[in-house]
Amino acid sequence: SSLTHSKGRKASCVDWKPSDKLALAVSCVEPHSFEERVEAGGQARPGSVLVWHFTDPINPQYVLEAPVDVHSFAFNPERSDIIAGGLADGRIVIWDTRDIGEEIMAYQIRRSKGGEGAGAVGPPVCRPKQLSEAAMSHVLPVTDVKWLGPVSVSRGGEVAKAESCDFFATTSADGRVLFWPTELTKNPKTKLMEWAPSHECKMTRGEVAGILQAISLDFIDLDAGKSTFWATGMAGEVAQCDFKMREDDETVPMDASRMVSHFHEGPVRSLERSPFFPDVALSVGNWTFKLFAEGSRMPIFSAPTSDVYLSVGAFSPTRPGVVYIAKSSGEIDVWDFTSKSDKPVQTVRVCSGDIGCIRFWPRPEEKKEQLLAVGDAAGVLHVMELPRSLRRATNGEKAQMEGFLRRETDRVKDVDGRLEGREAQIEELERRMAAEEAAAAALKKEEEAAAARAEKKKSSRKVLTDEDKADEEFDKMERQFLINLGLAEPDPEDDE
Repeated sequence: SSLTHSKGRKASCVDWKPSDKLALAVSCVEPHSFEERVEAGGQARPGSVLVWHFTDPINPQYVLEAPVDVHSFAFNPERSDIIAGGLADGRIVIWDTRDIGEEIMAYQIRRSKGGEGAGAVGPPVCRPKQLSEAAMSHVLPVTDVKWLGPVSVSRGGEVAKAESCDFFATTSADGRVLFWPTELTKNPKTKLMEWAPSHECKMTRGEVAGILQAISLDFIDLDAGKSTFWATGMAGEVAQCDFKMREDDETVPMDASRMVSHFHEGPVRSLERSPFFPDVALSVGNWTFKLFAEGSRMPIFSAPTSDVYLSVGAFSPTRPGVVYIAKSSGEIDVWDFTSKSDKPVQTVRVCSGDIGCIRFWPRPEEKKEQLLAVGDAAGVLHVMELPRSLRRATNGEKAQMEGFLRRETDRVKDVDGRLEGREAQIEELERRMAAEEAAAAALKKEEEAAAARAEKKKSSRKVLTDEDKADEEFDKMERQFLINLGLAEPDPEDDE
């Protein structure tokens, strides 16, 4: 850590320098709450990204300067002197370290010789080469930055192959994804050169109303011409999206969400695709992590609930069945799905506070050892070397992991099918009960109507006096006399 740049700050993002096996960078941000930011009156505090080299663990090799805190950044995988970053105020920045190449070299020589005044001079500072305008940027802090590889993205989301990596994407809690070229382009209306996104899309929450407040992005096979990507949200969403505009898209910006899952509780802080199974993604949020398969709404695996918050996760770059889950307690759990899936096989303590970010060296085939960079809540950057048992795959491990994923997928489909069958049974039972209740209600209504008619008939009967009774008795006797003489026919009721 650096007493000048990272004291009192927490690590928010870490990345390795692709061209140098011994260099990596970390950005640290102010750990202020909303109330503390309000008290500060919205004053902008300068931010920075510190680039470290293993030859000097005390002082950073150079510093990338920014007008405000840098929440996310990434080295260009092909040109490590180009770095893209996302700022706390929603703007995007690009640094080009070729401008300070000579200063970096002179500083390293001066530090290696250790001459007089070597420690008094600070590391070289690289200022932004390009800084986006607020009107063309995000309106909330940028949460993720991803380089797209050797492709270009034009208006409408058309993906084309390119000779170099010159496009990157950014996202934010404002629910938008912006696609940026590294160079200025001419505005067709004003005819002026400007730096603006070439394409824009938004993300919604699927069947739930509202904007998906994005945290993390991961793209799927852009080299093959696909335009699909994964995204996670603040309210537990894991979304599968497509940024290519369709013919029926009429809204601007277009809605990229195609399938949104709601199986996490709270923010999903981490998302990463497997390097061995590109259609499988790892999501980490609150007390659990899950594995999702492309095209499936339900997770194919859900880890048991942890007793502490989970911070971030990553797949092993060399072992298909291993994932690493960092926790707020400062520990990292190692899960080996080829061995067991109910608990981690190993837990390692890294620090005493929350772990904010982890990142493996991106090219493990170039190094015999496997390194893992870990940034914590105290602004300290740790570099861990993994043992041989965690970096070397066992015989048939990929096939075992593939079998595990297939079994979990079949299990989810079986459970889903049973749920659908149970839902059909419940609907049939509810219809039957409704019909029985309707029949019972109709019968009760008929009985009440019959009782009402009987009561009405009873109450409508005339009250006879003694004289009326005598007349009635005389009429009966007269009729009986006529019947006896054969002058009248008896009533059937009388025969009964």
